[in-house]
Amino acid sequence: MSGRHSDILQSLMRFREKHRLLVDLFLYTALFVVLLVKLIAIDAFDLMHEFTRTHEHWELDEIILALWCLAVTACAFLVQRWRFDRREKRALEARHHDLERAVESAPYAVMMTDTALEQPGPRILYVNRAFEEMTGWSRTEILGRTPRVLQGPKTDRRVLATLAANLRAGRTWHGEAVNYRRDGRPFNMAWSVSAVRASSGETLRYMAIQRDVTEQRKTQAARDHLSALVDRLMEAASEGILVADKDGQIVHFGAGAEKIFGWSSSEIVGQSASVLIPERRRSIYPDAASMFEQNVTQSGVRGRADNFIGLRRDGQEFPASATISHLLCEENQGYAVILRDLTQQRLAERALRESERRFRALFDRAYQSIFLLDIQGRVRELNATAQAALGLSSVAQGGMPFWDLSWWVHPDDAKSRLQDAVGRAAGGETVRVVMATSSPEGTERMLDLSLKPVRGDDDGVTMLVAEGRDVTELLQHQAELERSAARMRNAQRIGRMNSWFYDPVEDVYYVDGSENTLFDFSIYGDRIDGPEARSWTAPEDRERVEAAFWNSLATGSVYDVEHRVCLPGGTSAVVHVRAEAIRKSDGTVEGLVGVAQDITEQHKTQQELIDARNAAEAASEAKSRFLATMGHELRTPLNAINGFAQLMSSEIFGPIGNEKYTEYARHIHESGEHLLEVINSILDVSRLERGTLALVEETFAIAPVIESAVALLQPAAAAREVRLDVHVANTSMLRADKRLIKQVILNLVNNAVKFSYPGGRISIDGAVRDDGGYLIAVTDHGVGIPQEAMDNVMLPFVQADDALHRRHEGIGLGLYLVKAFLDLHGGQVHLESVPDQGTRVTVVLPAWRVRTIRMAETVESEYIT
Repeated sequence: MSGRHSDILQSLMRFREKHRLLVDLFLYTALFVVLLVKLIAIDAFDLMHEFTRTHEHWELDEIILALWCLAVTACAFLVQRWRFDRREKRALEARHHDLERAVESAPYAVMMTDTALEQPGPRILYVNRAFEEMTGWSRTEILGRTPRVLQGPKTDRRVLATLAANLRAGRTWHGEAVNYRRDGRPFNMAWSVSAVRASSGETLRYMAIQRDVTEQRKTQAARDHLSALVDRLMEAASEGILVADKDGQIVHFGAGAEKIFGWSSSEIVGQSASVLIPERRRSIYPDAASMFEQNVTQSGVRGRADNFIGLRRDGQEFPASATISHLLCEENQGYAVILRDLTQQRLAERALRESERRFRALFDRAYQSIFLLDIQGRVRELNATAQAALGLSSVAQGGMPFWDLSWWVHPDDAKSRLQDAVGRAAGGETVRVVMATSSPEGTERMLDLSLKPVRGDDDGVTMLVAEGRDVTELLQHQAELERSAARMRNAQRIGRMNSWFYDPVEDVYYVDGSENTLFDFSIYGDRIDGPEARSWTAPEDRERVEAAFWNSLATGSVYDVEHRVCLPGGTSAVVHVRAEAIRKSDGTVEGLVGVAQDITEQHKTQQELIDARNAAEAASEAKSRFLATMGHELRTPLNAINGFAQLMSSEIFGPIGNEKYTEYARHIHESGEHLLEVINSILDVSRLERGTLALVEETFAIAPVIESAVALLQPAAAAREVRLDVHVANTSMLRADKRLIKQVILNLVNNAVKFSYPGGRISIDGAVRDDGGYLIAVTDHGVGIPQEAMDNVMLPFVQADDALHRRHEGIGLGLYLVKAFLDLHGGQVHLESVPDQGTRVTVVLPAWRVRTIRMAETVESEYIT
């Protein structure tokens, strides 16, 4: 029974030890409840009676006692909790220290990392002393880095990928890899990596246990190599082994010998060894045994024949080397021969000599100067180009430090730079420098020099190749290109423009300008997102601009627009943007390249010009209305004056009485008619400028019209003693405005009359041209028109010479109206003139205005005064 009680007590003690905090809390809470119940039981009735009667609280002593009990219970609970936490912490620290000491003293390297398996990899959180000794990395150097610092060129990335895959799958991984020590030496490492998990199963860390197996692997590799050598020797894969007795008879013929000679062992064993040499050499040896005996050393044990000539079964001779050993046994004597076929070696030697010959040909005929240097920078060999550049022989420069060659322009600078370059190249780096050299002629040349390492079988640098190329002209061209680029940047700055390229794949504009000449793009750099750049377009222009842009990108057409822009900084401007498509080899559009120019000032000037033109047009319109109004106002009284003057000069109602009055009336009539012509011309000009002059077309014979016009001007021609000759084919009719055509003829003939010398002749010709058009030509032999005035005589109110203006009446509208009337008819005017020889004006009406009739009569008139 006592044993049973003891077991129960021990179980309770274990439960209390395991759940100490819970048990203590329960005990102290029970004690508090018992005390409280006791207090309430003693004075419960009195307290209730007293509280009901007086509405007062419990007595102060009882309340203080209850609170004291509660405080004692709470303090006891907190003290017990502190003791429990302290014991647990000490136990945990003790276990942690024991574990840390165990890990630190472990013979294998231990490394712990976080769980980040993705690039750049997990970070190292802990390494032990064995890890530091194995890798050479101290704990302070390695913590916080990734295991990548231990990897190098010989590290197998596939092993690392398998490791990561196993860890992601939650499996422990075992394997080997090549890592690198702190000083860069590789070593073989066997290791295992597993996850450190929380009680919930979550992976907290990865722990790697590593062991250096370099020496084991080297020993194993040496053992395997030796075994392979023995196997190859036993198999006699490359050399032939044969054994002959003391008489020269073959008693053993190895597999290698079978391959070399072509004899099988069964065929050759028992035959004389002399069958293995050419017949012409057999006479040298008295017997087969002497063939071996003569090639052993004087010690009588071993000899070597380097010029052995063998004979294959098929009769082919071949070079070989033979090592002949004298076998001295108690019972049997003989010779052991190890034969090596030198056929491939001799072929290789021949190929090497050919390769050397080709190398020399390429080396000495290379365009660049080439130097072969040792890793200390001494010249071992230089090609013919370098010798010519130096003006020295290869022997003269051989063995000299590269920086002490005679062709460097600045020796001190060259020495420091080349010593640095040689040191870097000897470390495995390809180095490139540009050096100034002096040619044999004394001119300075720039040499682009590259030093490249040449590695041996062990991957170490064994020599350096220095290759120099004359880049004097190239550098000059580059300098010129830089100057050209500077000029281009200045031009862009002055012209306020930027060049740009649009990449539709990235939807990005690449801007290239002279210090951001157009706008300040400093916040964007040279790359601006497409939506950002397009948002600068003014809202009222955006739809038009984007439609043109996307159409150019889709079709490859030229993109050419002007629009307003509003930049984020508040800057606004007007730009002219022009771009062309860049196409791929298959013809598809790859992007747009173009320029954007700030034309704000030009646009402002253009707008001012437009406003000025509109104002001028408005003034011209007002002038035309004024002239039209004044013309109508003047023509009405002028018609009356002309009519009455004509009546008076004609004395229709009787004689005036004095001839002077009649003459004056005639002058009034002539002046009035002239003034009426001027007014009519001005009115025609006004209608032309306003666009209100409409053609009144009809079909008429041209010859009578020309005759009528010439007849009207005949008195003026007679007054100047000028003859008028008319030659017009009476076979054509025109569809035109008869009044305007007549006015054209009048203006041309009137000008010819005014500017002809007295006694001169004017020809008026009319005919159908070969193309069906109708030609009217008026030719005079008068004063002519100066060449510098030819471009202006067709303008309104312009005459060829102010002096002529003073001598001849007119306001300079004749030729202007001729051209304007012909333009209305779709015709042309051609003017030819030579000063002091005359002028020819040709009027051509289009063929569709000509109607031909069957009359075959030419009107020829001559007006002679």
